[in-house]
Formats: sequence, C-alpha cells, structure tokens
Amino acid sequence: MDKTEKLKKIFLDRKVVKRDDILKALGTNSWMTAYRQLKKIGYIASFTHTCSYYTLKEIPAFDEYGIWFFGEIGFSKWGNLQHSIKYLIQVSDGGKTHEEIQQQLRTRALNALQKLVETNTVAREKVGGVYTYVSLDPDLGGKQIDKRRKNSNIKSLPRALVIDILVQTIQLTVGVANHTDVAKSLRLRGVKVTSDQVCTVFKKYELEKKTLD
Repeated sequence: MDKTEKLKKIFLDRKVVKRDDILKALGTNSWMTAYRQLKKIGYIASFTHTCSYYTLKEIPAFDEYGIWFFGEIGFSKWGNLQHSIKYLIQVSDGGKTHEEIQQQLRTRALNALQKLVETNTVAREKVGGVYTYVSLDPDLGGKQIDKRRKNSNIKSLPRALVIDILVQTIQLTVGVANHTDVAKSLRLRGVKVTSDQVCTVFKKYELEKKTLD
C-alpha cells in the first residue's frame, strides 16, 4: 500500500483527521509533502479549529447551507470561514447578525466579519441597535434590511397584542382590511394600541389591502 492509499484509508476509517496525525501517518515533518498527498485524494480543511482538521471531499453530508459538522469540527463546501459567512449572508432573507452567524457556524466570527466589511465584501447596518450584515448588492442588501426591520418591529410588540390585532382584523374585515379601523376598534375595547403598531403587524402578515375570504 503506497502513501496515498494509506492516507485515504485513514480518512475513510476516521472521517476527520488532525494535521499532526496526517504528518505522523506519512512519516514526515514537511507539511508541503503532506499537502501534495492531500491534493491527490481531494481534501477539505475545517473552517473551525484554525483549519487544523481535514476530511475527504466525498465524506461530508452537507446541510442545505453547505455546512457539515463532525462533532464540533466544522467543514464547508464554500471553503474557509470568510467564504462561508459571505454565502450565509448572501442567501439570507434578512441578513445576518454576528450572534446568528456564530450560532450557526459554532465558532467565533467577529474578526472574519470585520475583514469582510473592510474589504467591501459585505455591507452592514444597525437595525434595532444591532449590526446586521447584508449583501453588498444594493437591491438585495436593501431588501434584506427592510425584512430585518419588519421582523425587528414585530418582535418588539407583545405577543398578546399581535394576537389581538390579528383576531380583530378577522372579526372586522368585510372586504378590505384597514389597519386604522382595527386600531380604533381595539381601543374601543380598551386595548392600548397605536395605528403604527397595527400597521407593523399588517406589513408582517401582508394584510393591508387584501380581501379576506
């Protein structure tokens, strides 16, 4: 069994192999020598743990976002951490916050995000006091910010109030829903609500100017 076959067998047995174990298996201290062997069998480096773990391209069962975890070791079909973050931001409806990215990728992401912003790879804007990272494309980025603002507004409302608004809308609507009428009716019932709050719920659930059957 030559070194290439030996290395591939180790990967198939273990799924994920640490850099030091690769050097040991090949009987070398030269990472360049090990790298040439890795290229022959097709490898992916982890985006977590300072890229010190490796697997074969054929092994990961990537999720819908192209991410695969072996325990806490993360691999991405998009490559390194920055490339993976850029992809997640690009395909998100409402952009991504630092906390959301860190939770999804299970690793520290702030430095990578700062580099993406500094190199004009992604954009960011504060929404509700928190930075939201969005696509650099003005059209897509604008839509992501709008979506985030709508979600931020709806989350700031008490759940019971949102339910009151939706129920009152259903009860009142004969033809076209009107957020002003809903707000007025709720206030007559003693519910403390503003027209803007009702309008926020309407936008979230796309109720304005819709005929309800």
